[in-house]
Parts: sequence; structure tokens; C-alpha cells
Amino acid sequence: MKALQFVGDNRCQVNDVPIPEIAEDEVLLAGRSVGICHSDLELLAGRYIIPFEFPVIPGHEWSAEVVAVGKAVKGLGRGDRVVGECVIGRDHFGFSISGAAAEFFVAKEAWLHRLPDNVSWTQGALVEPFSCGYYATVRADNVDASDTAMVLGAGPIGLGVVAAAAGKGARVIVARAPGVKLNTCLRGYGQAARPISTG
Repeated sequence: MKALQFVGDNRCQVNDVPIPEIAEDEVLLAGRSVGICHSDLELLAGRYIIPFEFPVIPGHEWSAEVVAVGKAVKGLGRGDRVVGECVIGRDHFGFSISGAAAEFFVAKEAWLHRLPDNVSWTQGALVEPFSCGYYATVRADNVDASDTAMVLGAGPIGLGVVAAAAGKGARVIVARAPGVKLNTCLRGYGQAARPISTG
């Protein structure tokens, strides 16, 4: 199978690697959509917040289809659509554990969540960055309708913060770099979210 591997010294390669075998509590997945995060660029450069070793297969923002399940897997079956956890104990999927930037990859059943049929593969790959944005609203004293939230940046996680804060009823101000057009991104939030320029 083909897999993207970060091999060190800011180098990556698409390599032929064996299809991974699964243990009894694991699931073999076929990647359907994989995002690229800024932390992947840090990983490529050899910097990350936990120890890891090259070569590594990146990919922690993803959606996939179940191809095979181990004998102990009871809640998932072939053809199920899933997304998965990024932080697993002290390990991080796509960093210290090989990730989803491959034709096939392995995850434990406990790390996986079903993707509803009305959510596309691409939308599924955005679940992880959205969950980071939502978590930010929780960590910021659980933003609610009595708050005004200032969001710095309008990348996928920033827009996840916008969606979560607006969904909780907060007034949202989005700071953006000059030249970045947010009107399309913020359409649908009405008066809840307004861009301001930082330039």
C-alpha cells in the first residue's frame, strides 16, 4: 500500500509499505479524507510536544471506512464510517502512533466514533479540529450567551471556535490578518460573528 511518511530533515516520501495487520481489539481502516494541520508541519520539521521517531505516518484529522475488525471488536463492522481520537493516553495518533495518511491504517475500537451517513467524508475529517475549537470554548470558562468571544485567526480551529461559541449564544469577534476574506466563512452566523481586521 502507499503511505506518506515523514522521514526526517524536513523530508517526506510516498512509500510502499505493508498493509498493517490487526490485533484482536483493533480495526483496519481505509482512509477516505485526511486533513493537514499546522502541527503536521511541526512534526515534519522534527518538533512536537511529545517524543516520536522517524519515519512516521502523519494524519490525525481524518475519516475512514472499516475494512476489517479483530475478534474482540463488537461495536463496529465492515463498511462502518468512523472518525477517531487524536490523543490516546500519552500517545498522539499521527505522531507517536502511525496516522491516517496511508491507504490503510489501524486503530483500536475504543478510539473510534461512528460518522453519521449525512456527514461527508470531508466533513468527518473536520471533526477533530472542530473538537479542538469546541474544547477551547469549554476551557475559556465555558463560553455562553452572556459572553463576547474574541477569536484570533480563522483557520479550521479558529472557525471551530467561532461555530462553537456562536452555537452557545456568545457574541463572536474574529480577528484576521489583512487581506483574509471572512464574509463567506461567517455567513450563517448573522449578528453573532463579525470580522475585524488586525492590519
